[in-house]
Amino acid sequence: MRVVYLCAKHLPYDKRIFYKISNTLSKNGFDVVNICPNANESIKNKIKTIGFKQKKGFVGRLFSLNGLYKIGKKLNADVLVAPEPDSLVVAHCIKRKQKNIKVIFDSHEHYYKYSSNYFNNMVITNLSNKLADKIINYITKRINGVIVVTNKMQKKYKKINVNTYLIPNTNNLISNNSTFLNKDDFYNNKKYFIYTGIIYNPKIIIDTAKILKSRNATISILVLGGFSKNSSNRNKNTKNFKSKILQDNLQKYITFMEWVPYYVMQEYIMNALGGLILMNPNSYNLYYSLPNKLFDYMAFGIPVITLDCPEISKVVREERCGIIVKENNGELLADAMLMIVKNKEKREIMSHNSYLAMKNKYDWSFYEKELIKIMTK
Repeated sequence: MRVVYLCAKHLPYDKRIFYKISNTLSKNGFDVVNICPNANESIKNKIKTIGFKQKKGFVGRLFSLNGLYKIGKKLNADVLVAPEPDSLVVAHCIKRKQKNIKVIFDSHEHYYKYSSNYFNNMVITNLSNKLADKIINYITKRINGVIVVTNKMQKKYKKINVNTYLIPNTNNLISNNSTFLNKDDFYNNKKYFIYTGIIYNPKIIIDTAKILKSRNATISILVLGGFSKNSSNRNKNTKNFKSKILQDNLQKYITFMEWVPYYVMQEYIMNALGGLILMNPNSYNLYYSLPNKLFDYMAFGIPVITLDCPEISKVVREERCGIIVKENNGELLADAMLMIVKNKEKREIMSHNSYLAMKNKYDWSFYEKELIKIMTK
């Protein structure tokens, strides 16, 4: 059975699309092809990646969807999986031509108010959001199923399509975590907190580092990632972030390594004091989703420090595996980091709780069978 991921935005080797879903399907005998913007054609882990040319900016991205459509149409897929509203439209158009094809919407981000990220004019934004919501709902009713990452999203989509399934952004438990939990030297040798992925909130990173500097703290923030590769302002934002670090003399408190391979990132997470989740509170999409990084941190049994985003906070609160910072405030974030460093008892409890939650509830292996059922149903 051939499964084709139509990616209008997601790049090759995305943690959820490639390392979790595609790998799971491939190792269980599915023929998996991922079509991604501006990707080089390649085969890795028996998963084929094909690229289509995508122009920069919102308008350029829309006009580039024809390339995604043409490639997807040629591949004779049994199942098309769309991880964005744009690719959902493309999948629906292909299904109109190929009636027997199955379409799944992998809605692993909260796409309500989808257009808010693209327009500054509120009138245009509101009109665009209403139109996007109508299109998403119209297509969602007519496809074979929806995959979501939170219970809140599942309730929403079940009203539109009864075939809505929960596959969270979890990770594989790192089996040797239990060998270092509760060891004194585990924390004594660590000097940084880690932030991974797209930088949505650079100001709070800078503000937190300033507070750490003012207190002569011996810890720092390691940033593995960067600004969105799909953003037309990526180079400008990267330059400004680096300049701000130098301008404020924060090199001791922020290490900006940009993007590294997934296996390298795991090494850095394993050796971190804790993991930071600094989503943009103004983005409805990010605010109500569960990011990969939450479960990446928990898989290694490290404490989580997050801004108060509803779905993320719910997990952290229920599992008692970290600290929720109530405001988008660098001083409060620094306080949370220093508390974890100073309070041995609390950090050991949070680390142990992270590990147990992954082991008993969130390990990716719990969802692999469900994923296969969805694809073959």
